[in-house]
Amino acid sequence: MNRPSRPPISVADAEQALYLDFEGLMGEVPCMLGVRFGRRGPTVQFILDPQLVAMESYSSPSVTWSVRVADPVALFRQLRVDVLRDGLRVFAWSSRESRAMTELLAADPDLAEFWTGAVENAIPHARAWKRRHHAAVEFPKDDRGGRHRLERYEWLLGIHRASVHGGGLTTKRIRGVRSALARYGSAELMTATQKGYWTKLLVHNELDCAGLAAVVARVAEDRP
Repeated sequence: MNRPSRPPISVADAEQALYLDFEGLMGEVPCMLGVRFGRRGPTVQFILDPQLVAMESYSSPSVTWSVRVADPVALFRQLRVDVLRDGLRVFAWSSRESRAMTELLAADPDLAEFWTGAVENAIPHARAWKRRHHAAVEFPKDDRGGRHRLERYEWLLGIHRASVHGGGLTTKRIRGVRSALARYGSAELMTATQKGYWTKLLVHNELDCAGLAAVVARVAEDRP
């Protein structure tokens, strides 16, 4: 049985933690990272892919948080300082974020080792919480054979996303924006549909960060 291997989460842990969510294509290094600094934010999104750098200058009224270009090694060196200085826990939904560090931070193996050890998969904590408080709810398998999607736990908390901001559309959106930039060279020259791909990608990522924080906070609040 998949049980949490880390210490129980305290309310203080949840309030102060870093919440990470990568976006990218299967088989590639992540192209973007969302970081929520504490349960209540703010969220900052970092563009990690050179092919998407031009999107830093594009602003959408739907995006009220910061979007920046960042070098992955420099970014995670600074975040490591924050984690060690303040004793922060770091959460992601699934083990993907931890695994991605090895390739993303290949230029600094010591840094990669730190982050693969620091990032905690929140799913075992959420599953243990669900067994205690929602044992009668059974999640069906999705088309990839998984059950424990973040949106399903958000639903248990009364958080309901519009379908356009759910999963399954990330690949189309990233490829659409990359293709448009390769053709036009500028975000401003992209079509409304292509700009919408980017905006929806950012909103989806921010909702993932916020939803992750909400689930971890509820786990901490309902700690036995």
